[in-house]
Amino acid sequence: MKLFTILFIGLRNLLRQKRRNIFLGLGVAVGMIFLVLTGSFTRGLRDVVIEKWLTGMNGHIQIAVLGNVNDLFGRGRGYFKDRSIVEDVLSSYSNDIKYYYSDASAFVRLIGNKKSDLIQIAGSEMSSELFDFLKVVEGNPWDATNTSRYENPILISIDKAKYLKVGLYDKVSASFQTLRGQLQTARFTVVALFKPESSYMDWVAFVPSTNMRRLLNFKPYEIGSITINLKDVKKAIPIALEMREKLKPKLYSVNADFNGEKIKIASFWRKASSFNLLTNEIKLLSYVKDNDLKKDGVFISEKFAKKMQLSNGKEIEFRYKSRFEGVRKAKIKVSGIYKCDKLPENLILVNEREFYKIFSVLPAKEAMDYNFVKDEKLKELFGTEWVLLPRVKTSEELQKLYDDIKQNPTYADKILITTLYESSSMFLNLLSVINVIGLVFASFLFLIVMVGLANTLRITIRERTREIGTMKAIGMQKKDVKSLFLTEVFLLILISGFAGIFLGVIFTKLIGLVKFESGGIFDMFLVKKRLNLIIDWGWNVFCLVFVIIIGLITAYFPSKRAAKLHPAVALRQYE
Repeated sequence: MKLFTILFIGLRNLLRQKRRNIFLGLGVAVGMIFLVLTGSFTRGLRDVVIEKWLTGMNGHIQIAVLGNVNDLFGRGRGYFKDRSIVEDVLSSYSNDIKYYYSDASAFVRLIGNKKSDLIQIAGSEMSSELFDFLKVVEGNPWDATNTSRYENPILISIDKAKYLKVGLYDKVSASFQTLRGQLQTARFTVVALFKPESSYMDWVAFVPSTNMRRLLNFKPYEIGSITINLKDVKKAIPIALEMREKLKPKLYSVNADFNGEKIKIASFWRKASSFNLLTNEIKLLSYVKDNDLKKDGVFISEKFAKKMQLSNGKEIEFRYKSRFEGVRKAKIKVSGIYKCDKLPENLILVNEREFYKIFSVLPAKEAMDYNFVKDEKLKELFGTEWVLLPRVKTSEELQKLYDDIKQNPTYADKILITTLYESSSMFLNLLSVINVIGLVFASFLFLIVMVGLANTLRITIRERTREIGTMKAIGMQKKDVKSLFLTEVFLLILISGFAGIFLGVIFTKLIGLVKFESGGIFDMFLVKKRLNLIIDWGWNVFCLVFVIIIGLITAYFPSKRAAKLHPAVALRQYE
């Protein structure tokens, strides 16, 4: 039998049993409405939190430097001590990068007129693109470029200004730590107020980057962590992996001068396991008993000690050529004398804490020796330019990494390269869970509908037994009888599903018009005080196909039973 004929007969049969099919179709439609709303909510939440919030704050790729100076809120602040290190890497991806910016920000308590609130002050380039994005509603944002007239000009949201009870050209103040740990107190002049689409932007204020770099005590050759937005977000992970290769640190020692004698200074890791391996490779002939050697040790070779007439407790003042600030002096105190034929006799081993503190002003490139150790086994025991943290794949792994850093601190600068996917994996999992929960609840409703559908089919088959017998008597095959009943179920669910999607879209649009005045953290998930509901057509199609499959499975066995009826037996059946 032709498909068109089966479809026509199936549609006719649906219309013959209107009341029964309307109730079944209503159940399917209600379930689809619920799923459309669930999908729209999670898709909108994803858009706000990931594509606007997380992307705005963390970009598609972030090259973060974790330092050893905590700010007032306990966060380790780091920075590149030579901006060319990261800028050389970025220049090789100029065709892929849409834009990038460096971190020059501080998390502060902003004080207004007898009111204060936590806020992130971000140093930014003042541009028309930024002003359009922020949607400035009061004041002239270009006043932010007039730093000679206005003291540290700042742009804040209009809602934050109302809360702090300040207006245009009023002063606000904040205290925060600089890169080097000093407390900085500064005043800012409110030059413009903006009303952002997303409420989370109420928690961010903007100051010209030159002002913020000065307040944070950045030097011209230094730069903060880098946030990158790509032209194609799908390239985030491959590019991040390539950047990891380019930023692999090298083992090095510093060439210095001590009383006219050339010396080399290298660091060793303070971790107990690494220090034990080191002491197995070098023989400590003598040391200061009261010192914690793995944390405070400074070791010189036996030959060098005899040559320079040095002993434990003696102070060594040396000079080295720095990369940006000329020749610098530093002092270290000998706490141990070692013997090792595998190391240069003029090599001084310094604990990592003291080493990285001394050389926080980077040595000149020509003063760095990358080949002072020949033995591959020994190379693992000495310090590198920085520490490249392992790649993480989920938010949970990222948090575990942070916890490990707290428990096992490393005094070298730590570089962490992450993408949008790692930082948002926990949230993506949450959205998936919400969708699954919605599907489970809807499935209960569909289960009830399918039970009703199965019962209805059984009743329908009994009522239409003579009709089935007649159709088979005039030549309809078993497969056609089965296809007819399955087609009726398919058409019922398809029509009801489309109706449910249509009504779900209408309800989604109506709910999206409702304004919420929560005033709490819930505002961060709103756009213009409204829920950001976005129709997810892929999810809707998936749900419709899912319901159709369940319906066809439910209808399969009753349809098969109807197809097996013998024509003679069916024709003798009376209603």
